[in-house]
Amino acid sequence: MSYQSNYVRGSWNCICESCGRIVKSGELRKRWDGFMVDERCWEPRQPQDFVRGVADYQAPPFTRPESANVFVLFHFTPTLTTDLIQTVNTLTKTYYRSVYTKAVNGSPINYNTIG
Repeated sequence: MSYQSNYVRGSWNCICESCGRIVKSGELRKRWDGFMVDERCWEPRQPQDFVRGVADYQAPPFTRPESANVFVLFHFTPTLTTDLIQTVNTLTKTYYRSVYTKAVNGSPINYNTIG
């Protein structure tokens, strides 16, 4: 199908940048990507091009600083190796008895299992 050129005052022949057809300048429209196209090739811009993401703030609503470490210093001078072992065993048992006094299944921990 050939295009028959006819005279239209104030108009000139143009080529559609999409399909290559010859049309008059008054029949061209500018497409969203900047091409000058005729009515058959014109299309609106995809609405999904305008979607923007929503910021996702993952920080907790409030925080507290970490508490400082608490160290207990003690000094002992054992006279024999057996005194050292007995002292360590005594301190270990005392520590475990003071720390693990939580109830397990509704009954206190049996101290015989600790030592």
